[in-house]
Amino acid sequence: MVPNFDALWPVVLHLAGLAVYVVVATVLYFRVRRIDDAVVARGKAENIEYAFWIYGLGGGFLSLVVSSILTQSLVLPVVAFVAGFIALAVMCAYAYTQPTMSNGYSLQGLALLRTWVVFTLVYGTLFAGVLSMIAPALPKTFFYSADGTKTVTFYRGDGFTPVEREVRNELVGVVSVHTSGRDVTAGDPVYEWVERTDGGELRPIYKKSSGDLGAYVLMVNTLNETPADTWVSNVEVVSDLKPGEAPYVVHQITYKVPNSYDGKSPLCTRYHSSQTRCSVNVDSVSTKATIHIPEGSYDQYVKVS
Repeated sequence: MVPNFDALWPVVLHLAGLAVYVVVATVLYFRVRRIDDAVVARGKAENIEYAFWIYGLGGGFLSLVVSSILTQSLVLPVVAFVAGFIALAVMCAYAYTQPTMSNGYSLQGLALLRTWVVFTLVYGTLFAGVLSMIAPALPKTFFYSADGTKTVTFYRGDGFTPVEREVRNELVGVVSVHTSGRDVTAGDPVYEWVERTDGGELRPIYKKSSGDLGAYVLMVNTLNETPADTWVSNVEVVSDLKPGEAPYVVHQITYKVPNSYDGKSPLCTRYHSSQTRCSVNVDSVSTKATIHIPEGSYDQYVKVS
């Protein structure tokens, strides 16, 4: 397995920045140490502390938010919270043993720097250590397969259930195609229709325009987390039925799998894993709906506006 830097780069950069902070703080520690005036030394130390608050906490929060969105997982913030809580407890215990200013409660400049360095070292060690231990259990969140990847396509049952043969859902009514409006173009339209499943459920389906960045990114990034029964990323309308035959819809889903995938092993996305505790071995890439209608009936079943 190789690290999935597409998802982890914010955290990697942040941890690298914390390492740089420790080095810089250590160098400045010796500079502050040469200052005889305790008040001046305290002021210099506070400036270094403020830099940590801005980068260490502000940057850390931002990196966790971005990585959590990219990985579609709360593992990173949970690990960060636990590591931060433990590091804070260690820092407070250490600060209790350090010398204070004349007011009796403010730490002296050198003591303040040592305290923050202790917090950073404990936090960084715990965060990186715990993450390295649990990450292998979540391979598609934190790692790629070392042998490269390929894509495979299956017909789709409800949810992410891949099946070998096509599942036909009856088309109910017409397909509405919107070619104008906000974030919508004729070359990238919005599709909406209703279909009836084998179980009799009436299910509204839609395909958003890729220009609708917020909705498009949300749908694509949650493809591994939700059944995605109500939306698709691609639509094709084909007139291949005989006149009078009932139109229907067939769904397909494309997965990214390791090159070593033999085509026989059960596929397990993060959605499946959350339901059945199977071991995640694939990444969902896209879904497609093919709408089959009778020849010469396009205007009857597809309404373009």
